[in-house]
Amino acid sequence: MTPSTNIALTSHIKAETSESSFPNRLGYLSVAASVLLGASLMATGRREDILDGIAIMAGGSALTTLFLGLFHAAKKETARGAKLLAASVSLAAMAILSRGVSQSLEPSIPLPLERNSGGAIDAVYEKWFSANKGMIDGLKKMEAPGPALGAIQGMVVLEPHTLVRSAWYEHARFAGDPKSYGFDSLNGTNSTQPPVLLLPGAIGTWHYLGDLARALKRAGIPVFLVDVGAGGPTDEKLKKVREKIGEIRAQYANPPAVDVVAHSMGANLGVAAAYEEGVFFDADGNLKFPTSPKANPKVGKVIALANPLAKHEVSSLEQANKIDQAFNILAKYDGIMGDKQPALLDGLAHQVEEIDAGHVGIVFDPQAHQRIISRLYH
Repeated sequence: MTPSTNIALTSHIKAETSESSFPNRLGYLSVAASVLLGASLMATGRREDILDGIAIMAGGSALTTLFLGLFHAAKKETARGAKLLAASVSLAAMAILSRGVSQSLEPSIPLPLERNSGGAIDAVYEKWFSANKGMIDGLKKMEAPGPALGAIQGMVVLEPHTLVRSAWYEHARFAGDPKSYGFDSLNGTNSTQPPVLLLPGAIGTWHYLGDLARALKRAGIPVFLVDVGAGGPTDEKLKKVREKIGEIRAQYANPPAVDVVAHSMGANLGVAAAYEEGVFFDADGNLKFPTSPKANPKVGKVIALANPLAKHEVSSLEQANKIDQAFNILAKYDGIMGDKQPALLDGLAHQVEEIDAGHVGIVFDPQAHQRIISRLYH
């Protein structure tokens, strides 16, 4: 073999190795992401979360090994491709089995309301969010794209497990009609306690609020839910909320005021519903008030989760003599709203509370559930 032939062969082998190594590296990163995502969900310690964490790990790894197996098979690396394809089938079976067992379980008892100080999970939790908070703050100070990039950082980096829960896990757990879970009904609840309407955020559907709804139901509070559609607040969505409030009150002989607990963008709708006709949303989703706003007697308390009330909202609530029924329960590690200060802190700080959770995670937090129940009962 001549030196030139040897050099050519070596170059060919390097090219082949480089071409194959990139998909492999990408595959390793994908598997690592699946493992981290699953592990973050398992960290809650609840049995259904542990099973779903395993399902996420196995399912994500199954997809990765499937693509890698097909890639190596196409490269005529038959033995390696066959091993990867066999592994993908095994991992897929594990994911399906774990998910099936999880769905067959009743929800486990929530974790204690107070976190154990000094625990390893708490230490990691604090450091994880603290490190990323600095990154979010830096991104939000950029002129462009600024806050939008900070929001993506907060949602994708800070709360991968809660995103999975809200977009998939909770939809699977609460896939049926709300009445099949004891919601949207007065049966089995304390009839002396006013009904509560839960409003979702930009996700738009009620399913991810299922855990919160169940906690309120167990506390004897009649819980009602409504789908408003994905995206920001609009006049059409406000109309849906008003109609739902009318439907709830129609179930009572003496219709009470309906309390509203709203997450994220849903809080804008909740605040708007607390007024008589006349408020509206502009093209950017900003709430606009009439010169002399009037309170809607059909709406009682408004508890905004992970959405600080702005100064113009607080001012209008004061004009309508509704301010004493407005509350903020905020997420300490909020990648979306973290740069906004609740206007209620100016003189009404007792109506603001902060929970050790993230923007989405607050709706799953037992401590947040307890605070909401306390506000509704007092």
